[in-house]
Amino acid sequence: MELVTGFKSLDETIGGLQYGSLVTLAGRPCMRTMYFVHTMMRSWMKSDVVKEGFVFFSLKDKKERVYRYLFGSDYADEAIDAKYIVEMHRSGIELSVLCDKIRMYTWKEGKRVFVIDNFNYIEARGIRDLRHEMHTIAKTLSKLAHELDVIIIVDAMLFSYYIEEREGWDAKIPSLADLGYEGMSGDLDVFSDMVLGFWSPEKYHIHLSDLGDDLSNMVQIEVLKNVYDDASEGKRVELYMDSKTGTLY
Repeated sequence: MELVTGFKSLDETIGGLQYGSLVTLAGRPCMRTMYFVHTMMRSWMKSDVVKEGFVFFSLKDKKERVYRYLFGSDYADEAIDAKYIVEMHRSGIELSVLCDKIRMYTWKEGKRVFVIDNFNYIEARGIRDLRHEMHTIAKTLSKLAHELDVIIIVDAMLFSYYIEEREGWDAKIPSLADLGYEGMSGDLDVFSDMVLGFWSPEKYHIHLSDLGDDLSNMVQIEVLKNVYDDASEGKRVELYMDSKTGTLY
């Protein structure tokens, strides 16, 4: 059983998102990963493909910004469908608290889709070594997704600063090794069932391809890992962003 993202070209490539999986969206800062997340959730609300609704844990953004992207500029809390839950934790969230919330929403309310922005704002208290802490968080979320048969989607930052130093526009494209660089992303490259890498040529001041094609507002998604269909690995999906609305298409 799979859940469509709402992006036809991506769904055709990866076969949708599978229940019982941990999905990582990985990119350097400003690669428009969160625009993808917001557009995907709006698509779910519009099409009602997630019958039970979903839970979005926002660990960094302001409430006004999140609500504006998801529900429009003239929203009212009481008018929002109760099955679409947004939890704001701007100072981060502790791992055990997050897991308890996911279990509660699954068992009591039947939720099966959970989206978490800013993976690195999750904390596992009592673990002093940062690499060990991130490893524990990734492993725990992966185990929880499999145990509850739910989809857990995390937005993770690529810490590989040497990406910026690699020469050539094609060298900026993220790889699975970038996600595992020095273990700072919790070995998400190992524990995730699917990893999608995001990058935007325009952010590197690359506005034209070698063939002269306009790359403005383009977001490229690299399928870095897909345990459900390894034939999709290495494939690329190109999306574009409406600069006025922040919507990808």
